[in-house]
Amino acid sequence: MRSAPLPANESARLEALASYEILDTPPEPEFDDLTLLASHICGAPQASISLVDRERQWFKSRVAVPANETPRDVAFCAHAILQDDVMIVPDARADERFADNPLVTSGPGIRFYAGAPLVNSEGHALGTLCVMDQVPRELAPNQVEGLRVLSRQVVAQLELRRRLRSEREQAGQKLLDRETTIEMIVGQMPAVLWSTDRDLRLTSSMGRALTAMGQRPGQSVGMTLSEYFDTDDPEFLPLAAHRKALMGESVDFEVEWSGRTFASYVEPLRNPDRSIKGVIGVALDITRRKRAESELKKSLTLLQATLDSAADGILVVSESGRILNFNQSFVELWNVPEEIAADRDGKTLLSFLLDQVRDPGSFAKKLMGLHSKRDTASLDGVELKDGRTLRRSSKPQKVDGRSVGTVWSFRESSGGARTSPA
Repeated sequence: MRSAPLPANESARLEALASYEILDTPPEPEFDDLTLLASHICGAPQASISLVDRERQWFKSRVAVPANETPRDVAFCAHAILQDDVMIVPDARADERFADNPLVTSGPGIRFYAGAPLVNSEGHALGTLCVMDQVPRELAPNQVEGLRVLSRQVVAQLELRRRLRSEREQAGQKLLDRETTIEMIVGQMPAVLWSTDRDLRLTSSMGRALTAMGQRPGQSVGMTLSEYFDTDDPEFLPLAAHRKALMGESVDFEVEWSGRTFASYVEPLRNPDRSIKGVIGVALDITRRKRAESELKKSLTLLQATLDSAADGILVVSESGRILNFNQSFVELWNVPEEIAADRDGKTLLSFLLDQVRDPGSFAKKLMGLHSKRDTASLDGVELKDGRTLRRSSKPQKVDGRSVGTVWSFRESSGGARTSPA
C-alpha cells in the first residue's frame, strides 16, 4: 500500500478547508441530495462527500458508508485530490497503490472507486465527491461527466454555506450594534424593554424605568411573568396581554406596578420563518403624566364647580366660535333642555340658542367673533323670543398675547329693561 504524498500547497489547502468551518458539522440535506444523486447516476451502492483533513478524511455526507471518517493514509481520496480530473480505480486489487489497503482487503471491501476533486475558486482541492462498489467496474463517459458536474455543485454549496455564514456574522454584528443602540436609547428613557419565550419566561429586560422600581437590567431574566408579578390570575392584564401576543395579536394597555403607572405595548416575537417564539414588549413610565392629568382633572372639576356656583349664566367660546363650556345657571337662564345640557354638544346647543333669539344672525356673529370689536370687552343685551331681554357681557381671553376665546356672561334684565339689544 502506498500512502498519497502531500499536495505542494498543503498548508494553504488546509487553511482553505478550515475557512469553510464544515468539518464535524451535522448532515445537511443540500449535500446529502448531491451524494445520493451521484450514487444513482453512477449506479454505485456507495457514495460520499469526503473532505481531506490533516490526518483523516471526514465524510460530510455518505450513502451506505458505515464510518464517518477514516485515516488519511488509507484514503483513496487522498490520492484523488492530487489529480486534475476524476480519478477512477476500476479494480483496487489490481492497483499496486491499493491492493493491500485495509479498505480493500477487509470492510468495506472496496474494488471500484471513482472520485472527482472538489476544487474551490482558489484552486485548492478540499476533498472529493466519490462513488464506490464491491465489484470491479468502469464508468460510462456520461457518468464521469455527471460526477464532474455534481462535484462542482458540491463546491458551490460549500461556497454558498461560507457566504451565508459570513452574512449571518455580519448581520449578527449589525444586530449587536442595533441592540447596543437600543440599550443606550432605552437606558436614557423612562421605559422598560423586555422579551419572553413561549413559556412567558423573561429572556431580557432593560431600561432606566427599572431603576425607579429598585431593579437592575437583566435582574429578572429567567423568571416567568407569573413569578415576576406574583400572580397566576389569568385576568391580570399583563398576563392576559402576553397570552394574546402569543396568539399573534398586538396589545396595548396601562398597568400600575411598584407604585408607578406604565403605558405598555406587547407584540409577538417572531422567528425568521414568522413563527412566534415569544413576546417583546415596551412600557413607558407615565407616572408623572398621570399625576398631572389627575391634577388637571381636579382643577377642571373645581373650575366647573366655580362656574356652576356663579349666579350669571356663563358660556365659554373658543377663538373659532366653538362652544367649549357652560354652567348650570346658563342652562336654567336659557331653559336649555336637559338632554342638550347633558350631551354638551356645542353644535346642538348653538342651534338651540339661535332658535331662542329674535335676531339669530347678529347673535351668531357676536358669539363666533365675527364682529369688529371681537378683542375688546363688551356689554349689551340680547332679546329672546319669549319676550325677555338678557344683559350680555363679554371678556376676551388671551394667552401670551394671543386671543384664545371669549367668556360670555348672561343675566336677566330686572323689570324687563332692555339695553341696546343686538
